[in-house]
Amino acid sequence: MSTNTKRSYTVFNKEYYVTNILSNTDLIITGGLEDGFNEEDTFTIIDPNPEKIIHPITGELLDTIERYKDKLVVKSIKNNYTILTTRTKINGNKLSSIELS
Repeated sequence: MSTNTKRSYTVFNKEYYVTNILSNTDLIITGGLEDGFNEEDTFTIIDPNPEKIIHPITGELLDTIERYKDKLVVKSIKNNYTILTTRTKINGNKLSSIELS
């Protein structure tokens, strides 16, 4: 399944974008060998909506924490794009839970 997205990820102080979701386990991002990516790189998908920690009595917002969705590794790397895959065993459509806008 192909999708256009404006969702960006910052790596090495530069923004990269998801260009395609290929399957339940694989996706393509902009950036590759020309950007310094290599076969050993890992990428963490973080939920864009952090979890709010709210005091149960006062309702005060105590803090927010990031929620990690998955860790992806390089499957194939080209000059200007990279195919990533999950190392997580899939029970359902894992990457479809990534919110793209």
